[in-house]
Amino acid sequence: MKLAPDAGSVALFEPDGKLDLWNLRTDVDTTISTAGAEPIVDCLFTRNGNYLVTFVQAPTNIVARSWDVRRARPAGSFALERPRCLWRRPFRI
Repeated sequence: MKLAPDAGSVALFEPDGKLDLWNLRTDVDTTISTAGAEPIVDCLFTRNGNYLVTFVQAPTNIVARSWDVRRARPAGSFALERPRCLWRRPFRI
């Protein structure tokens, strides 16, 4: 669970790829699922609370996906290469 810096939203994420964005001002809960139910290993909000970044475990790297919190829609993504020293163990952020 992560609280946005502006205390306007909470993100509840589960390893099975389920992500709930809860708007604390309007009491609206929106459920988002990652493609293929990829495991979310962590998430964080931007300083202004407008975007959420989830970190998803992929077979060869970590994928960071940004979400527009107000619209509960994807805003972009990029891959983070896993360091060679971690190839034999699960990647943790």
